[in-house]
Amino acid sequence: MITTLGAGVATSRLTPDKVPGSTLTIWSRADTTVQTGGARQFTAANLESLSIADDPDYDLGIADFLINAHVYRDAASVVHSIASKYQDADNYWLWDILATGELHFIARGGGSTIVEVTGVAQLAAGQYYGVALAVDRDAAANTKFYVDSVADVSGTPTVGVTTLDNSGPFAIGAAWAP
Repeated sequence: MITTLGAGVATSRLTPDKVPGSTLTIWSRADTTVQTGGARQFTAANLESLSIADDPDYDLGIADFLINAHVYRDAASVVHSIASKYQDADNYWLWDILATGELHFIARGGGSTIVEVTGVAQLAAGQYYGVALAVDRDAAANTKFYVDSVADVSGTPTVGVTTLDNSGPFAIGAAWAP
């Protein structure tokens, strides 16, 4: 779920009711047949994804935001993409698990890095985690990951107020290569 916070009002951007009215593409690099509808289990790190064409409901805008997910790290020493929205190399956001196991989020707008944060906790392979990213666009100290409800951040995150809207598709699972 993606939630943006602006003018004191929380707006949920990604909810299960959004998908039925949209075209959801299910794709597997092992099975190149494009499938639509139904449920899908990702069985290989960065080889499968769910994506939906550009929709402003999936943009992060200029407000504070919260993204949360339930993830399973399939294998060690592999980058795992959790979610992304990619227009081009200058306009995208990507939430992933680094090959070393830490959570990482980067968002670029207009060719500049607007938000970047890296976690400290190393997520083990073969285990489920509840993860969240809370971004305070005005205060780097309030921008952090949460792993199973425990705050997790390394150093001082980069934050800025430039818009993170872009016209790329939203994807869960395998992403593009930055």
